[in-house]
Amino acid sequence: MARWRRVSIRRAGLAVACLALAACDRDGGPLATDVRDLLQPAGVSPQPMTCRMVGQTRMGVCALSLTDTETASVVRALALTDTTASRDAASIADFVFAQAKGDCIGDAGSRRAVFVASGRPQALRLPGGTAFEELVLTVDLTTRQACIHASYAYG
Repeated sequence: MARWRRVSIRRAGLAVACLALAACDRDGGPLATDVRDLLQPAGVSPQPMTCRMVGQTRMGVCALSLTDTETASVVRALALTDTTASRDAASIADFVFAQAKGDCIGDAGSRRAVFVASGRPQALRLPGGTAFEELVLTVDLTTRQACIHASYAYG
């Protein structure tokens, strides 16, 4: 009986966490705040930026615009890896895109730059003590539209 209670409490806790993350669909909510906090050390404060959670997952997606200078600053500040330079980074990006069911900047045929950080690096830690497990930044090289896929870390 005690084991059943522990399992039920864990499931209830996970359900509450999922509901809290799902609340991010409105106006970007906490996800938008977390992404803005993450971009602050890069000196980037995107306006406007729209964010949403992906279903009942830990993953969120934010659409924004970045200049060349802002993109370089974000890549440097978050220690992102260009997917053309790393097969592992490209695999992570492919996995994230599959989980998110696509990208938030539209046509996959456009010229893009894709950058990745994974494994809960220090650069993806948030001021409140939480962190992102991985982050994928995609930038359309023609329109400068960008997409950030970020997956919240467990615990």
